[in-house]
Amino acid sequence: MDSEDPDPAGPAPTDEGVATAAVASATRHGRALLKSISANNVGATGSHETGFYLPKGEWRLFAPEGPVKGENRTWDVEVRWWRHGPTASHVKWYGSGTRSEYRLTGFGRAFPYLTEAQIGSLLVLVKTGPATFDAFVADHDDDIEEIQAGLGVEVLGSHAVFEAARAPVAPAPARTVASFAADYAAALVTFPTTRELAAKAREAVLAADRGFPARDLDAKLLALVEAEYVLFQEVERRVYALEEARGASPSNLDAFLRRAQSYLQRRKARAGKSLEHHVAAILTEAGVPFSTGPDAEVHGTRPDLLIPGRDAYLDQEHPDDALWMLGLKTTCRDRWRQVLQEAPRLRRRHLLTLQAGVSGAQLRQMQENGVTLVVPRALHDAFAPDDRPRLLTVAKFVETVRDRLRAAR
Repeated sequence: MDSEDPDPAGPAPTDEGVATAAVASATRHGRALLKSISANNVGATGSHETGFYLPKGEWRLFAPEGPVKGENRTWDVEVRWWRHGPTASHVKWYGSGTRSEYRLTGFGRAFPYLTEAQIGSLLVLVKTGPATFDAFVADHDDDIEEIQAGLGVEVLGSHAVFEAARAPVAPAPARTVASFAADYAAALVTFPTTRELAAKAREAVLAADRGFPARDLDAKLLALVEAEYVLFQEVERRVYALEEARGASPSNLDAFLRRAQSYLQRRKARAGKSLEHHVAAILTEAGVPFSTGPDAEVHGTRPDLLIPGRDAYLDQEHPDDALWMLGLKTTCRDRWRQVLQEAPRLRRRHLLTLQAGVSGAQLRQMQENGVTLVVPRALHDAFAPDDRPRLLTVAKFVETVRDRLRAAR
């Protein structure tokens, strides 16, 4: 539910972490906007339009009126920030001239969440009344993961929406990914493996998009990850409903918590394995050889992907500039450092991420440590303009690898 009565208490002042508090508030009020903080939000793009951009298609989550072309509107609101306190802020609609956007502005001096260091952090905005909000900013990968798993939502790109009472996808004659997901889930009685789910996501995309085979590698990867998310939501809903129908409801609190924890762990594990499966499929399709899993273990470490493979890495005569270690992290604000310990023969490493932006300071740290980010092209706009040249697209990475492997033969 989305209460229309103000909640005067706001977020309870407890010792809970930001993830626990954000999930509790969103669950209590039934809906929430989850948004990656971008370079544009913090004024790092030269636009001088600081403030949180709010997706106009989701205006009901934060504004009393929808977008009207040719008009500018302002609504005064109170935003109660977890462990920062309230701000007398404004939801603004800019509809005049060429502009067409909502922004959340007005935070006063010393506001901690609109600095360049926050690029890539996750904002959770929960409407608690007609003009009041709870707000939470998670700036660590573990917290971001906990929030998304706790709400069953994945932010793929700029934003996502949590709704407590999501209706099942209605079957439709058109072979959309959503209708495919509904049909696929209807035949299941248990959870499929992550590998099977990834394969079904590809099948769903091919059925829904005839132009998929001709799309570039960056678009393919995002389409596959997004499709699998839709499939997983339907599968989870279906399997949970079957368990309820079989009378599998936990009979005591301990059993309930164990069951809930198993669902959270499955959500977390699936996101990472999803990326791994889809990247592996894309590399295979592109003709790039690699080792993964136990076959990629070298010198006591296990990189996500070794290109062209473990044998080449262990061959001291194989040139270092024709070896690649590709780490895979859905978010990388903290976790990028993990790849520094892997494949110690290599001085340079690549990390493929779905993180929608990190700060310039973080990118410089990565470069100084020999780590290059590989980011799908559609997510590059979340980074500051000066930082975008430091990124590789998926297509450029694959092209570079193939060219160097050909030259090394």
